[in-house]
Amino acid sequence: MPLTLNALAATGCDRKVAEDHLPHITAAMLAHDVSTGARGRHFLAQALHECGLLRWMEEIWGPTVWQKKYDGMNGNSRTGDGFRYRGRGPFMLTGRGNYRAVGAQLKRPFEDDPDLVARPRDGWMTAGRYWVSRDLNRFADRGDAREITRRINGACTDGDPSHFRQRMAIFARLPADCSPVPPDPYRCLMAGEREVVEALDAERRSAKRNGGWDKIDPSHLVHAQALKAQIVELRKAVWRAAEAEPGGWDTHRRRQRFAVLKEKST
Repeated sequence: MPLTLNALAATGCDRKVAEDHLPHITAAMLAHDVSTGARGRHFLAQALHECGLLRWMEEIWGPTVWQKKYDGMNGNSRTGDGFRYRGRGPFMLTGRGNYRAVGAQLKRPFEDDPDLVARPRDGWMTAGRYWVSRDLNRFADRGDAREITRRINGACTDGDPSHFRQRMAIFARLPADCSPVPPDPYRCLMAGEREVVEALDAERRSAKRNGGWDKIDPSHLVHAQALKAQIVELRKAVWRAAEAEPGGWDTHRRRQRFAVLKEKST
């Protein structure tokens, strides 16, 4: 089955933490074509190992002897850059130069605000960029876990400095199909609201497939206009209900429902 909260929990991730991360993991996988069961399984096995099963989204700072050398590495140009641009995110993005480059790719201000990378949304997006920058989908398609590990953390030698066995232990606990599940944009809607919205979507798809409203029977456009009018009324009903009670916008998913209905009626 596709990637679920249960799949993450089965690896040993704290369930509540995994629940917070799951939508951001899914978004990053979809954005970087980690779209098949095999790609998802390899991606998660590696990323979850690197971040300690979601325990560490920021490098533990000593500083160690190695960390003291950071100021002169990876584009760090100022005193203190080693600490400021320490490893963050599932794959531990490190160094001012990398924060600047990945931030530019994702159109995010990582150089100015490096702490963003330690948060699930941006952290997982940087993980996706790291994955594709090393062409790892290709090796996931082949099932070549050793080459994936080598490209992330060096050769898989007998001494196992890359912790290959630990990565594969996580891999074994994950289901064979770890493909990401796209979010349901209509999950917040009531049954009647969803029925009308999906009917309008179907009419719009039909018109697009056939080259436009003027290329199909006029009854389809009449039906679509009627559905759109229904959605306008449903939107107004949500507004009235929300305004009629204190805190009404924050109950019954009214805020989310109104936003979806508004978007569909424009």
